[in-house]
Amino acid sequence: GVQLLVMAEQITAKELDDLAEQLKTQPSDKNRLRLLKASLDNFEFSCVQAPTVIDRMHASDFKIQSTVALYPHILDKDSFQAEVLDKCFKFEEEKQAVKSGLGL
Repeated sequence: GVQLLVMAEQITAKELDDLAEQLKTQPSDKNRLRLLKASLDNFEFSCVQAPTVIDRMHASDFKIQSTVALYPHILDKDSFQAEVLDKCFKFEEEKQAVKSGLGL
């Protein structure tokens, strides 16, 4: 059959709330990351929205992985440093890990 390419749309406030709630109820960061990655087929995020899901991860390593996974789905990448990296990560090593994960 012919595969229809569905363009992802920017996530709405309600969808973002629902996703954050689903992430919260997952038993582990591993499950949270899997759920987040599954949702990326359907949604694009603004930099202001991204921390809502990134901050649902508990371990630093999973915050980094989720940020790397989210990045291609961020609409306003010019705000990424200020709105996502600087808000979600305290430590320079973490920010560097995200950037190297993205090849930036």
